[in-house]
Amino acid sequence: MKYIVLIFLSILSCKKENKRIQSEFKNKIISKKDFLRKIKDTTLFINSSEGEEVTFSVNENNNDSIINSEVFGETGKSEYHFVFNKTFKEGTCKIYRYEEPIYMNSNPKIISKKSENLNSSKESYKRLNTIFKSYKNILLEKKKAKSTSSK
Repeated sequence: MKYIVLIFLSILSCKKENKRIQSEFKNKIISKKDFLRKIKDTTLFINSSEGEEVTFSVNENNNDSIINSEVFGETGKSEYHFVFNKTFKEGTCKIYRYEEPIYMNSNPKIISKKSENLNSSKESYKRLNTIFKSYKNILLEKKKAKSTSSK
């Protein structure tokens, strides 16, 4: 009788574990909405001496390349988002200014926020285009250099 109870309990345990695994699998499939494949995730020092976190991804649905960057400064930070394929499709920037420098407060209060895109003004277009080109040159040149050196 003890063996029957043990077998029954182990069968129930396996069913619960199987349902948990199926639930996790469903959640992973549902959460993959954007179909982005990360190519590179790095820290650069192009636009800031404090550093910038840059992610380079490819949308597997339409092959658009995407560069996201968060640039850190003493008195604020900027977030850039660029989308391109054969042409430069989208460029946006959010600029945040801090109440006090980060060396005085590691978690400063944001006192202003400004957003711009390629269509905001001629100056915005020129500035975003220049920043985009600098990221593209560094990210793609490093990738090309690795592929030619491995031959």
